[in-house]
Parts: sequence; structure tokens; C-alpha cells
Amino acid sequence: MSLPCAETELLAACRILFGPGVRLSRDFLHYLQPCGAKAAFRKKAKETHPDLGCASDPDDRLRRAETFRELKSANDLISAFLLQRGETPLPSVSRSAPGGRPGRNYNSESFFRGRVPPRPLEFGRYLYYRGVIPYPALIEAIAWQRGQRPAIGSIARRWGWLSETDIRQVLRHPGMPNRFGCTAVSLGLLKPFQVQTLLFYQRSQQKRIGRFFIERNFLSETQLGQLLADCQAHNSHHTDHTAPQTDTFSQSRS
Repeated sequence: MSLPCAETELLAACRILFGPGVRLSRDFLHYLQPCGAKAAFRKKAKETHPDLGCASDPDDRLRRAETFRELKSANDLISAFLLQRGETPLPSVSRSAPGGRPGRNYNSESFFRGRVPPRPLEFGRYLYYRGVIPYPALIEAIAWQRGQRPAIGSIARRWGWLSETDIRQVLRHPGMPNRFGCTAVSLGLLKPFQVQTLLFYQRSQQKRIGRFFIERNFLSETQLGQLLADCQAHNSHHTDHTAPQTDTFSQSRS
């Protein structure tokens, strides 16, 4: 039986966080504990953080930066899942989307109640902390958005940078399922600047995450525009110049 898309994304994130030596399954997700996920993230972060590599080697720094971004994205997804899984189940209550349009039924505790954290936030997390969306919808949105991205190998093949044989070589390499780009660079099939170009193009082709919340009747176009402005104002007020400038959720509405 095939896994739901969101669960497939969670298992892929676990593979990045825990490595190829862990046998992943639904049982693994069921028994996974936050302390274990945090320990795995810290260990991997020490291995991949770009500031801890060879500062004199720009190619090494690029590879590390790419791997660290993937690791952080995987950790964000798993953290969201663990927080939602840990909530005490309550009877399902109807929660309509803003504007009175029909919404999905979500557990009442799936919605955050409290103050928005005083730090820069990706747009999806900002919506959660504003109480607009529940965490399950955020996880679904991440999986939905990633599903819009064309594969890096397909882009490189269209551009004439890789052949079908090259792609098969990358996919069969023992280093997989690490990032495709990192493996291609290690095999000498792509240069780091080519991987960066492919990643930028890949992200430009995916739908903006705000579109998910419109299509699922959480927001109207007008509400999305106002919330985007609110999020930008919040982040400007709480700018952290040491934080990474790339993220998964900070996307415009178009």
C-alpha cells in the first residue's frame, strides 16, 4: 500500500536526518521521540554546517551549505510532525476557514493559541502562530510545495548538463539518498555553481506555498496579501542577521 504524500515526505526527511543505516517505516514514525530527532540533527549539523568546514575551499563551503539547508528543512518538517503528534487528542471540532467559507475539520488543539514568537519566521510558521492554519495543514503544504518542483536531474538533462547515463550513475551511487547535487559534484559530473543554478531554477518553478492555503479554502486572496505584509513587517522588526536567509515557507502569493 502506497504511503500518503505527507508521510512519504516525513520518511524522506527522516532518511536525511538519521542516515541510510536506519530502517524507516510507519512504526519508526510512531515511536520517534523529539529527543532522538534533536540529537540526530545536532550531530548532522556539526558534520555539515558550512562554517565548520574548510574556509579556504569555496567548493566545500557550497556543498556544505546545500547539505545543511536540506538538513534544516528535514528537521523543520519532523519537528512539526512531532509537535502535532504529541498533542492530546480531542473531539474533532469544525473550524471554518477565514471569510466564512467551508474549511476542513481539525482538532481544536491543532491551532496555536498564544503570542507570535519574537523572531523571524517563515511564512508557513507565521500563519500557524497567528492561529490561521493548524500544523497538519502546514505539513501538507510543505509536501504539496515540494511536489511541484521538477527534479534536478531532469532539469540538468534538459539543459544538456547531464546525460541519462550520468543520472543513473548518481542515483545508484552509495552516497544516495544524499542530495542529488552533492552526489553529482562528488562524482565530478557537475560543478558547484551548476548545482546552485539548478537549485535556484528548481525553486522558481514550484508554486508558492500561499497558493496551497487559497486552494484549500483557508484564505482568500485579500487575506493572503495582508498576512504576507504582516509577516514581512514582523520579520523586519525581529531581523536576525545571523540566521540563514533561505527558507522553505517564505514565499509570495503568486
